Amino acid sequence: MFNLSDPNLSYILFSPENNEDTETTKKSKCEKACSILYSKDYTVISVKGLYNGEYENSFLAFQPSVGDDKLRENLIYLLEIFHQDCGIIKYKQDTKPFKLFNDGQEKPLKMAFYNSDSPNKTYLYDGVSFSFNEELRYYFPTKKEELKTDMVIEYFNNDKWIEKKIQNLDSEFSNLYSLLMKYSRLRIPID
Repeated sequence: MFNLSDPNLSYILFSPENNEDTETTKKSKCEKACSILYSKDYTVISVKGLYNGEYENSFLAFQPSVGDDKLRENLIYLLEIFHQDCGIIKYKQDTKPFKLFNDGQEKPLKMAFYNSDSPNKTYLYDGVSFSFNEELRYYFPTKKEELKTDMVIEYFNNDKWIEKKIQNLDSEFSNLYSLLMKYSRLRIPID
């Protein structure tokens, strides 16, 4: 197995199949996906995806000479053709992959090996299982105006992040949040 976190490596990972497809349709879609990828000079590795107890054919595709923009464009094209919501993409010089949605949005992912408890799809290749978990992103506010009543924030205390809902912004800000912001100990989860 190769290192999927290698900064010199870029790839896409997706499945052309849908649960409702017949076996014949699934086979046809896989052949079509391979044909498209081969015509664009990708090296294609077939992997199995396992989700909710059902297996599906997925493809890990590499093309060393393609740039990040073209790689992204190719994955969105494949997602549109096969009516998929999302796929996985890793750009060169990044160590983490992203979940790329068919509308172009991206969410950072972290990779987990042999994680069968994951609610996400697990991929199987050459005796290795791996999955991708969405990684939360955070914003560190610097002014009171960035906070609002009923907003969920996290603050750092005793070596761990603690979630809290803002009840009364004015009193809580002067007593707690202003000091936490000063030392970057207050963060807001970003969707």
